[in-house]
Amino acid sequence: MKTLDFIVIGAQKSATTSLFRYLQQHPEINMPADKEAPFFSEDRFYSLGWEDFARTRFDPSTSGQFWGTVSPQYMSDQRVPARIAQHMPNTRLIALLRNPVDRAYSHYRMAVRRGTENRSFPEAVDDLRSIHHQHFDLAAPDAQIENGIKNCEEEYYLAWGEYGRVLELYRRYFENDRILVLYMNDLKNNPDETVRTALEFIGADGQIIPANVGKVYHTGGTKRIIPETWKHFLRDQDWFRSLWHLVPEQTRGNINYWYEQLNVRKQLPDTIDPGTRLKLVDYFSSDVELLQNVCSRRVPWKEFSGVATS
Repeated sequence: MKTLDFIVIGAQKSATTSLFRYLQQHPEINMPADKEAPFFSEDRFYSLGWEDFARTRFDPSTSGQFWGTVSPQYMSDQRVPARIAQHMPNTRLIALLRNPVDRAYSHYRMAVRRGTENRSFPEAVDDLRSIHHQHFDLAAPDAQIENGIKNCEEEYYLAWGEYGRVLELYRRYFENDRILVLYMNDLKNNPDETVRTALEFIGADGQIIPANVGKVYHTGGTKRIIPETWKHFLRDQDWFRSLWHLVPEQTRGNINYWYEQLNVRKQLPDTIDPGTRLKLVDYFSSDVELLQNVCSRRVPWKEFSGVATS
């Protein structure tokens, strides 16, 4: 069975949905219909092997195309780099990064929208800065278990923005020419050129730019049109669970995607209060320095312009 030619490994809340939709429209690329296909981070899939997973998501007749996935979970699980290297050592990896301060706030707003976060953002930041001071590796599953930290996304607003630490781990398994680092700023401000860079890295024709490039997908918000309690109510019903499991997994993924996409009440963008923003810039500065050293290039985030690169 053909393996993946490329994987977009993240980061979460960094326009990976938009990049997925752009690449999906290229005639030389074949991707699953639903965005997230987390083979390497989901033991229930990984234990059955790649062939079993691929049969449900790729048509073997498309083996002449470039196969790829967008799986932001791969930057929040320390097991994944070694797993990819073991089974697909020649795949190409793309990391799409967002200012970690803004990424943390977007992650927080998603949790509020889903009804799993009751703290204010300043309260959440203070809590997590304190936890991180005690437990240095929240993104590592083994450390989560060892330290008794509950495994829920509300604990990872900060950890999942520590790109330097995450990519340093990937560099242990993959040569520099196998990892492309892109920035959300560039995808937003210069989408054609950024997508062309990704296409040429993959090996596809960079002169073919899909017509949807530049369209914004997955605009965030903090309110639901249909309350989250309604979804939980349905999930608790035996008849609904029985019907849901009859739906093919790929179709369920599409339904979940469009539900999340459409069930958002659009609002004016909220802003982070200056004091909290300064705390986060201070928190992420050492990791941004590591990121710049790992990637041998400066980040485009102005508030980190004073961070040195050795």
